[in-house]
Amino acid sequence: MQTEVLTFIADFKVHGRFACLSHQETLSFWQRVLTCAKVPVLYSKGFNPRPRLSLPLPRSVGVQSDCERLCAAVAAEDFCPEAAGRAVAALLPEGCTLTGTNAIPGKAAFYPVSATYQFTLSAAPDAARRDHLEHCIKQLTTNEPVVQLRRMENNRQRPVDIRPFLEGFSRDKTLIQTVCAIRPTGTVRIDELMHWLGLEPCDLAEPVRRIAVQWDCHTNQFQGENQLS
Repeated sequence: MQTEVLTFIADFKVHGRFACLSHQETLSFWQRVLTCAKVPVLYSKGFNPRPRLSLPLPRSVGVQSDCERLCAAVAAEDFCPEAAGRAVAALLPEGCTLTGTNAIPGKAAFYPVSATYQFTLSAAPDAARRDHLEHCIKQLTTNEPVVQLRRMENNRQRPVDIRPFLEGFSRDKTLIQTVCAIRPTGTVRIDELMHWLGLEPCDLAEPVRRIAVQWDCHTNQFQGENQLS
């Protein structure tokens, strides 16, 4: 027996206390929501079947986001992404807002290419901070290395040049935005960005916010999946 497959996409925002959930906690939350909304999520095969859903771009704990994405493999028969979206939206708590749904025939995988982060200062930068931010801009325009100490799992630190991941920088009064490349080898971390910008959490009027993500989508034209009857 063959089951036709769709990739269900749910885009959503994360803000307030909900941003304190970890990546795994957010994934578990969505698993429960999709179950309660009766979305026909497919499961992996084998000894320990798991729901086939993913959050393609992990979010650091505490970071707010306007552009989160959930992907789930679902049974295509009689599936309506708009109806699923309405059922899901009715179940979401404060701090998690659905912004759109879609469905792609077959199996689709999304890979983040870049992300834009916004830092909102609690006050206009003084002369010293303006000078530091101008130095940051100079580092980008001259392609100067930007070396930061990265904390490793063994609690040690190693120097990392984050310049290859820095694609853009802009500021306007109390807003600072950075565009960061995301590659299979990794990307820059939020704490490294803040250290480079000379910012402490107390300097911000709100938590760091991810405001845009550029995606690359790979699709598998084979839409069917064999199921044991």
